[in-house]
Amino acid sequence: TDHHHHGSTQELACSSSQSNSNSMSDGLDAEDHASLSIATQRSIYVTPHPPVGLKNWGNTCYANAALQCLLSTALASALLDPRCFVVFRRYASNVKLLELQHQNNDPSDPNNDSNKHVIPPGVVRDGSGDATSVSTSSTKRSCKSKLRRKSEACQWLTDELVLLCQQYRAPTTSFFGTIEPVDPGPITRNVTRLSKCLQVGRQEDAHEFLRSLLGTLVMDGQNRKLSALFDGLLESAVTCCTCGHSSLTRDRYMDLSLEIDSPDCKDLLGALRLFTRTETLSKDNLVDCEQCGCRRQVTKGLRLATAPTILVLHL
Repeated sequence: TDHHHHGSTQELACSSSQSNSNSMSDGLDAEDHASLSIATQRSIYVTPHPPVGLKNWGNTCYANAALQCLLSTALASALLDPRCFVVFRRYASNVKLLELQHQNNDPSDPNNDSNKHVIPPGVVRDGSGDATSVSTSSTKRSCKSKLRRKSEACQWLTDELVLLCQQYRAPTTSFFGTIEPVDPGPITRNVTRLSKCLQVGRQEDAHEFLRSLLGTLVMDGQNRKLSALFDGLLESAVTCCTCGHSSLTRDRYMDLSLEIDSPDCKDLLGALRLFTRTETLSKDNLVDCEQCGCRRQVTKGLRLATAPTILVLHL
């Protein structure tokens, strides 16, 4: 039974939710606050028992470590009560910017809690994003087949996670009064359904398992309702030191890998500061400046343009 993971790879899943009980300045209306209050009382923070362990099937401690992190986040409450989705999503930062970035995905509104399905209807589309990219019937069939497999894997994983969350929140008690560990075997014994790179019975990397699990769960961003909890935008700014011209690019992220071996890194905030600090590229690392028309010394920096409801950090 795994209660802690002692390997070199650790996963930290942090909920970025912040509430203000004294005012409505957080942008939520009275109905949202009522829904959040009900969800909180029922399943989010109230646990009548200490966290239970997960059964280890051979070399599955890496998977158990990642699963225990996820089971301690808002994802568990959202899976058990779909009404939580709309409330949790409001606690992410810059939601409108993220929606703008994903405007070419499924057009269904992720904040519409009238949709009670974890996988919104119509999520299995041709997946082209551009009608010109599909030119033959065989290509169309291939895209549809691929998306159908993704949808099936997503539904399987969602069902198993819901069952696992239920057991984790209300574990059974043995004859002697001890809490029985939860069996994640339906997931950890079928890791090949998450990724072909993962093998049953072999010690794998916890970070790789978590990325594969989340990728399957959100269908690479096409399951908007679930990806809304984990999706963020990372903004990279490159600025010419000569003319001041800046180039901005934004990329989707579902986790951040932070270096923690620097002497300047004392805590998690320090690791995030190192990750987002501005560096100067010069000498052999000169970059072409569009405005100057030649290679110039530039500064490059990262920032979190949007922060997800659940921020996953790989240390």
